[in-house]
Amino acid sequence: MGDQLYNNIPIGFCFDPTDEELITGILFQKVMGFPLPWNGIAEKELYGDNAAPWDVFSDIDDGENCSLYCNTKKEGDTTKKSVYVLTKVPNSKKRNSRTSGCGRWSSHTGPKTIMHSTTGDIIGLMRMLSFKSLKKTTEAVNGDDDLGHWIMHEYSLSGSALMEIGERNNNDLVLCKITKCTKEKVVAVGNNGGCGDEIRVS
Repeated sequence: MGDQLYNNIPIGFCFDPTDEELITGILFQKVMGFPLPWNGIAEKELYGDNAAPWDVFSDIDDGENCSLYCNTKKEGDTTKKSVYVLTKVPNSKKRNSRTSGCGRWSSHTGPKTIMHSTTGDIIGLMRMLSFKSLKKTTEAVNGDDDLGHWIMHEYSLSGSALMEIGERNNNDLVLCKITKCTKEKVVAVGNNGGCGDEIRVS
């Protein structure tokens, strides 16, 4: 069913759901064991020794599945490429800090409450985190700029939605939107060191 839905997606489709839709239409459905309405959500380990964000991206963005899993937006000279991933948060990890590969996802503000638009009930929380490398890696040494700037929005069930699922096996499941932000580099092109044109490369 998922493949059929994907094949029928019209040209120009952009997966850009609201916070409420991510909670009710994706995360809640997955925790309850219901089929997802779209198969463009990857399931990966995000919090572990081998889960640096660029590794997660390279696993998902393999060329064949890029159009299915990746959402790319252009804002000025910045390109934002996002993927949505379902993962579990280990019980040993703090809610405001996540170890991941050679670094850590850290939140700098408190969680945002997500309300149901009809009932007004609290149904989820959204945490915004940024990734910071804690040690040098081969990738970082060879070109830290190419790794980009990483932002993650982590969605978890709360309030009435959490009460409804009860003690299910997937109650530690979260939905994450990981975004890689890269800026174009301006390179001067000239002859013999003289003035010339400028080109932009991503």
